[in-house]
Amino acid sequence: MDKGLDSTEESRKRLPWRTILVSGIKRALPFIGALIVAFFGIYLYQTLFPAPTPPSQEEINQNINQVLASATPAPAYSTVVYQTILPSLVFIQTEGINEDNQEGYSIGSGVIVTINGDILTANHVVANASKINIYFSDGSQSTADIIAAEPENDIAFLHPQQPPELIVPAVLGSSSGMRVGDEAFAVGNPLGLVASMSAGVISGFNRSIPADDDHQQLEGLIQFDTAVNPGSSGGPLLNRHGQVIGIVTALANPSDQNFFVGIGFAVPIGTAVAAGGSGLRKERNMSQTQSTNHHKPMEKVLFEVKKIIVGQDILLERLIVALLARGHILVEGVPGLAKTMAIKTLASSIGGQFQRIQFTPDLVPADLIGTRIYNQKTGDFNTSLGPVFTNLLLADEINRAPAKVQSALLEVMQERQVTIGRETHKVPDPFLVMATQNPIESEGTYPLPEAQVDRFMLKVLVGYPSQTEEFVIVERMTSKLQSLQTVIDTKQLLALQQAADAVYVDPALIEYAVKLVTATRNPQMVGQSDLAPFLSFGASPRASINLILTARALAFLRGRTYALPQDVRDLAPDVLRHRLVLSYEALADNISPDEILDRIFKAIPLPEVPLDERHQTPTP
Repeated sequence: MDKGLDSTEESRKRLPWRTILVSGIKRALPFIGALIVAFFGIYLYQTLFPAPTPPSQEEINQNINQVLASATPAPAYSTVVYQTILPSLVFIQTEGINEDNQEGYSIGSGVIVTINGDILTANHVVANASKINIYFSDGSQSTADIIAAEPENDIAFLHPQQPPELIVPAVLGSSSGMRVGDEAFAVGNPLGLVASMSAGVISGFNRSIPADDDHQQLEGLIQFDTAVNPGSSGGPLLNRHGQVIGIVTALANPSDQNFFVGIGFAVPIGTAVAAGGSGLRKERNMSQTQSTNHHKPMEKVLFEVKKIIVGQDILLERLIVALLARGHILVEGVPGLAKTMAIKTLASSIGGQFQRIQFTPDLVPADLIGTRIYNQKTGDFNTSLGPVFTNLLLADEINRAPAKVQSALLEVMQERQVTIGRETHKVPDPFLVMATQNPIESEGTYPLPEAQVDRFMLKVLVGYPSQTEEFVIVERMTSKLQSLQTVIDTKQLLALQQAADAVYVDPALIEYAVKLVTATRNPQMVGQSDLAPFLSFGASPRASINLILTARALAFLRGRTYALPQDVRDLAPDVLRHRLVLSYEALADNISPDEILDRIFKAIPLPEVPLDERHQTPTP
């Protein structure tokens, strides 16, 4: 057997190498064929069904922005209703003898319904009260007297002895056109919680319930399924437009508890008006006009200023906006365009103090803010305050003073105070700085530092008047000027500033303002990549804040209680132009900030804010 094996090995060794190679290939052919078929199948599959390419970073950013834009919620009715009624709502606290013949107090609500500040409330809130205290939404308070009452309808009419500075009567509506199931909002001070609101629906009309003394019925009431509690009595019941349709009078309590109720009743506003007499009926017809005309004093201010100033409508409007928004304004224009006269005339019309500082190269910071002076007689240092302690300050040709003088305004513009030595002094309120600079001269001028420029809320460019306007200017300046009247005082201006703060701003407008400002830093986000080489730095978050503040003030000046996208767009150039730092390439190509901003504004469309009846001025 060993011999046979040896012979086989020897025979294999004698086979030629080619024969062995061919034999190996034949054996490997099935495996090689299978590999070829597999690779061909993979190639065919990838050709017919290619793998998706990963999205670029720009596409990812666009998708994120689209999702964020679609996720911005529209404001609820309650938001607009609350903003509408809040200035008219009052909190009532009474003092008197309770059922146990002990001295005590009770709480309730009311609503201002006339331009004189008269208040409508439930009679049981103020009945038998020895003293009635009224707390207004602006933080002021007063005692009040009952000037009319109708116990059979649980209605009382109060007059405060010291009404607030700014009176905003509520808009009175009617429940006659309403149906069961319509939305209703009860606003009041339940359990002492100031200015609380709950939402529900109308669940019935012409309801009757026993009065508090259980000896008479209250007839013709509106029933509403809105949570109300003690303290809500006397407050307004509103429809979806923010109109007062009733006065909350009673709560349906299914238990012996004296808190939480799911059903309330209100006296229809028509019944309440009849209880107030002819004076209230007259005020009802006037309430809508007066409630939307609380901005009129600023129109009177503009009227007085226009007695002297011809044209310059943009400058004058921006001055009023800056006053209402508590900001400062930088005006750029050639000499002789009434920049100084405009702010001096404005100061005269509002009864405020006015100071002018002519900036020169030899000016020092003490010339602005003041200094400490040594008194030889007493041996003490006395503080002498500078001209910045005024209501309206004109910094004329501010770019003619060196940087240390310009920086002296930083603290007073931002903090509204001045520190001299170890003492801090507050400037008067209101306070506005209007600075001017000449764009056509560079000799002997010092460009404003970026930190200083950013303190200005607005930068307005003033141009030449038209030929017709210049004719009127010459005619007016060469004759006796009209005398100006003081239309409002500084206290009224402060009240108007608070009213402007209450203007409603939709979240979509805030998002729009942020998009505009962000695009100045990254123009690639809005498809304007070619603008990037022209921008060294974009606008800061202070620009986004000022866009909203100025839009509120402009909406208030235009007679609205809500801001529109166009308000933001109208003021965007004035808010942003001085906050852009252009590159040397932009300066070499003579590209202005306004050209860059115009491209950005066109790339970002105005948001579609719903302007249905929720935002429109209500009409009875």
